[in-house]
Amino acid sequence: MRRYGPHGPGSRAVLFGVSEYENEHRCRSLAALPGVKHNLAELREALTDERTGVFRKDRVETVPATSCDTFLRALRRATEKTTGLLLVYYSGHAWLSTDGHELFLTAGNSDAGTDPGGRYLNAVSWQRDVCPLLRTRRTWTGLPGRRRRAKHIVVVLDCCYAGNALSGFDPGGASVSVLTAVQSRRMIPSGSGDECTPYTRKLVELLRNRDRDEPVTVAWLAGALFAAFQGVTTFSSGTTVGDRWCPQSRLSRDAHHVVLARGEEPQRGPSLRERAKERARVLARWCGRNVRRPAAVVPAAVALALAAVALVGFLRPLGGSADCPSPLELRLLADADARPAVQKVVDGFLDSGGNKDDDGCRSSGVTVYEAKSTDAVEFLRDGSTGGVAAQPDIWIPGATSTYRRAAAGGTGEAALELLGPVAYSPVVVAVPDVLSLSQAQRNAHPLAHILESLRKSNPHQTVLRADPEHTDAAQLATVTLYGEHPSTKPIADDELFDYEQDMAAELSPVPETSHALMCRLASDAGLESRAQVLIPEHVMVRFGLLSDDLGRPGCATATLGSHTALYPTDVPMLDHPFVHVTWRKADRDTGRREAAVRRLHEWFTGDRAQRILIADGYRGVGEDNRPAAPRGGSPVAESQTVPKPVLSAQEVTGEAVTRTLGQYREALGSGRVLYLLDSSSSMAGVWEGRGMAKHLLSQSLESLGRRDEYGIWSVASAARTRDIAAFGRHDREAARDALAKARTLERDADIGRALDDALELLAAPPEGDRPRLVVLITDGEDSADITGDERAALLERVGRERIPVVVVALQISGCADGGINRRIADRSRGRCLDFSGDRLRELRDEVARVGTGDAR
Repeated sequence: MRRYGPHGPGSRAVLFGVSEYENEHRCRSLAALPGVKHNLAELREALTDERTGVFRKDRVETVPATSCDTFLRALRRATEKTTGLLLVYYSGHAWLSTDGHELFLTAGNSDAGTDPGGRYLNAVSWQRDVCPLLRTRRTWTGLPGRRRRAKHIVVVLDCCYAGNALSGFDPGGASVSVLTAVQSRRMIPSGSGDECTPYTRKLVELLRNRDRDEPVTVAWLAGALFAAFQGVTTFSSGTTVGDRWCPQSRLSRDAHHVVLARGEEPQRGPSLRERAKERARVLARWCGRNVRRPAAVVPAAVALALAAVALVGFLRPLGGSADCPSPLELRLLADADARPAVQKVVDGFLDSGGNKDDDGCRSSGVTVYEAKSTDAVEFLRDGSTGGVAAQPDIWIPGATSTYRRAAAGGTGEAALELLGPVAYSPVVVAVPDVLSLSQAQRNAHPLAHILESLRKSNPHQTVLRADPEHTDAAQLATVTLYGEHPSTKPIADDELFDYEQDMAAELSPVPETSHALMCRLASDAGLESRAQVLIPEHVMVRFGLLSDDLGRPGCATATLGSHTALYPTDVPMLDHPFVHVTWRKADRDTGRREAAVRRLHEWFTGDRAQRILIADGYRGVGEDNRPAAPRGGSPVAESQTVPKPVLSAQEVTGEAVTRTLGQYREALGSGRVLYLLDSSSSMAGVWEGRGMAKHLLSQSLESLGRRDEYGIWSVASAARTRDIAAFGRHDREAARDALAKARTLERDADIGRALDDALELLAAPPEGDRPRLVVLITDGEDSADITGDERAALLERVGRERIPVVVVALQISGCADGGINRRIADRSRGRCLDFSGDRLRELRDEVARVGTGDAR
């Protein structure tokens, strides 16, 4: 199929932007967006650029969307008049319905009024207003009929929550592609206002790429935008560390052929036709000099030769490079600890001969991203989308045990094919060199023996590891700690409690990855010199043995670089399996995608990729897919051998990991959780229904077990709170029944006093050592009234008690920087959850850190 573009008069672009709002003074979520003006101007210039643009200047319309009617009339007019490619771009504020699902695009006169269903009355609904115009096939008169005129439609949304546009999006079989600035339920920064917003700035940069010879297709652009924001975090995400910023897309079948920018044409020789004519003249002269045939035969021979030469010339131009089609884009989901090395291997593959066709063009592109281990398992097993940016074609978890968890009893659309390990890395106890070690301690022993010996010789030391729900290395270490593998020696329950209590006291929240753990140590000189860390060997190598140009982290210190590795005999070794993922309802380019995945697998297991991994501190794959000993080019000394026989993650069952995660949640004993449910009159609009106050609270009870203590307080008066469920142990269904009967009251809520009472109850001895949590669910109206001395006293109290407070904000921008909700969460080392995230999943996760409910 040929590429569609550059485009003639039948194609057009309509660029919608809202930089100023009439109701800004009445609605905090409608602040002016000066960067939008730059967006419209810069994008128009890029689309009509003389060298790389694909649209005529008179076919690009910028529309200040001053009202919903203006927006919809312009969009309807564009869909009716376009016969080729239609590009629709929107930049402005966006909102979600109060249940957190339906996306609304604001106009200049929008306000925050909603109907009883929580839908905005004066904003453009993506699902109900925009999608019908994109799906409807129209006659030449513009009336509904057999045919819509536009052959291809590309929609670009640069706004908060843009990813919600892809939820359930059905283009009705039409050639419609949608690119969104961010994943669902996430907010993004608007920039300084002196230039384009961040997403559009990168979009324009890619369209104007002067170094790219090939055209910019929709498919290539989607992959490039996704890759450009790796490592960037979203704005007001409800967490002090931010969420990953992952632009999303839903591409049509022809997205690889729809062009949005021409490549910068290199200096070329004669055209294809001119070269063919020249070859024909040369051949004709040769035939005239050398052919000794009857006169009648010569013209026929020459004609045949000319046809052959011309055909060859058009099929394969000699002395020049053919135009390259857009490569097939693959997505690779990697374990968070392994991602840096996986990216290095992929970078080597992209420019290798194994990824080039006969014309020297790239066959495939690869985007590498990461996700929490338990999220990846849930996504691939059951289809839950929380925490995973996109459907992968390849998955490289840290351990085969994680693959087994995802493959067991799945109800989702993913089919998993295990192709074998690509690299090994033992989990080590990294001991700072400033701590004394005897020769006996340096010998191989079970983990329990190592930790007991270290504690006796260094009583002030502490043992740390990353979050076992996030990375597979921490998972396998925890499997051994809890004795959930036949070859392991379990640690006594009282000692296990001490270890977990020490970890929680030293680092809260627990760092997600081994890399993050080491960087946290670097920020505390006292801790880094006495902390013994359970990390993969390759992470220890990165911090100690690699040079800066080979990937030594910027946070690395001399102390972190001076550790001795102790190799437990009973901690399974990470094996990093290569898993081919196919999706049952995604049959596009099946053959090409299968071939590309196989080529990438061959590269990972080939000599060049193995050298890259070995140089990064990994153990290679040897005979029978077993780990190989360190070899030339490895920063790991040959003397650092792992115990024999090697215990591999391939020998760990998924059930063992699941049991371990359940025990991990219970390790510090039963939890104590107090819910504060704002029951004031203003909560009536967010009280009932999916994603609303009672639903969120009810569903989060799944994370609490029978041994946990919890209570639900109604907060709705200046008097003390009243019990919906008294603090104590509960049957879950009984607590839900009591919650179902709860109603809002015609009163205000004293949020400050309720928090004081909650902290007083949970701080009372002798329960101070048990995990504790306060969950405040509010629309923010009454907490906003906490000011002055009252605010200062409240923030001082929540910071002093060190009891995390999770604030679930049920209004737009409820977790804005500087707001009381965000400050309470930050000061208490808790979290603030608003529409910018998946509040239900995140609330469950936060309660699960304290409770003893079922592990995923």
